[in-house]
Amino acid sequence: MWTPDELLRAGLEKTAADKAKLREAVRVARASAPLLTIAGSGGANGRRIGPSAPLAPDGPQVDNPTCRVDFNANSGVNSILGRVEIKLPVEQLAPMMDPRSWACSGGVIAAAFLVEDHDGEYVPRYDLDQIELGKLKVPKNEPLLLYEYARSDVASFENILAISKFEVGRKRIRLDYYLYDCLICTFGILTAPGGLTVNQGYSMATWNNRGRATIEVLKEVKVRDLTPNDPGNGFDFGESVNATIGTALSQWVNNISTMSPIV
Repeated sequence: MWTPDELLRAGLEKTAADKAKLREAVRVARASAPLLTIAGSGGANGRRIGPSAPLAPDGPQVDNPTCRVDFNANSGVNSILGRVEIKLPVEQLAPMMDPRSWACSGGVIAAAFLVEDHDGEYVPRYDLDQIELGKLKVPKNEPLLLYEYARSDVASFENILAISKFEVGRKRIRLDYYLYDCLICTFGILTAPGGLTVNQGYSMATWNNRGRATIEVLKEVKVRDLTPNDPGNGFDFGESVNATIGTALSQWVNNISTMSPIV
């Protein structure tokens, strides 16, 4: 069976391949994007001109990026909510929001790929690789498992997430996930098994009648107390990181406001 180190190495290697797939998927989506129709010109059906979602040379234009970080002192859960507006069609956003693409932005998530659970041991899952990005199907009541390696300047986590929903419609994309297993965490020089007790949320894009999409990302996380029997230890890494992880993970939301690294 695969060790966490072997999973990480495989994930970093696979990320490079997935990034190439994502760029190709976006290129194809741009080339096949529907064209605008101007009513009253060029006949009863209008005149077709240009892509429906014109892009700037360095990527799509994004507007009104916001990020709100909340910490619930009673539950110890951090909530990070980010929003951004962008003019891209479903065909282009779906590959970017596919969970297999999470590691392609060069941000907090450094590796992400599907795995299988073999009695508590996780192995890469390759049977779904041939499915195009953006067209992944999640079986009802049977979530897909995703290995995720997330790191910041102060901490890193290796998790197994359960992808419970990935639905792509004409006017809406929705992805839901929750923590299935936390393998290992690192805080500075300290490494410990587990680490996160909560890691859940969703990504959602909804389109208005003007062809603009609002992307909303919610992530809720909680780091476990590594010294539960010491109520006064001000240097507990679990408590310290839990108090600051909201700010660190807002970098993850910031990737959505820039988009340019992956398009």
